[in-house]
Amino acid sequence: MKALGTLRECKVVGRCPPTPKCHTLPLYRMRIFAPNDVIAKTRFWYFLSQLKKMKKSSGEIVYCGQVFEKSPLRVKNFGIWLRYDSRSSTHNMYRVFHVSRDMGARYGAWTHSIQIMKVEEIAASKCRRPAVKPRFQDQVPATPPGPAPSALAALHHQEAQHLLGPGPSPGCAPNKLRNAPVKKKNEKKDINCKY
Repeated sequence: MKALGTLRECKVVGRCPPTPKCHTLPLYRMRIFAPNDVIAKTRFWYFLSQLKKMKKSSGEIVYCGQVFEKSPLRVKNFGIWLRYDSRSSTHNMYRVFHVSRDMGARYGAWTHSIQIMKVEEIAASKCRRPAVKPRFQDQVPATPPGPAPSALAALHHQEAQHLLGPGPSPGCAPNKLRNAPVKKKNEKKDINCKY
């Protein structure tokens, strides 16, 4: 699965096709997180073949659709149980939030090896991860402490100018040439000069 950055929640329902012996077969429904419907169907058959004796050639998809958020403007906290394959073994994990790129950065997990097992909305009091707790609405300060990012950039620039002295930006010219006199291109020579 290609890492596209956004995962959509899809509901996929499948079954074995009816036979003359058995007309009513059980339906299997799964909640799949995938970037599009095609990958959601593929992941459905991957998981169903592990759970039941079914495969794509001996089954059919009854329904595949995206599940939309009921209240998208409300801020929510989600607990996510997932399994991923690292370079050495398979690991189970609980995360308060999950981004597939974050998993790749922190744990070296490939996007296709991440399996989201369960997603649940949790209350702020049940949040386990200390890095996420300051992000709650009642704990976020009105203004962040410390100088603004633009002020920090100006401060670093002033420190660099103080250390290197006047001249072009660092890396453009060696320090020996910084204080050397600059010759102007179209400078006219003085006629009265003896040199």
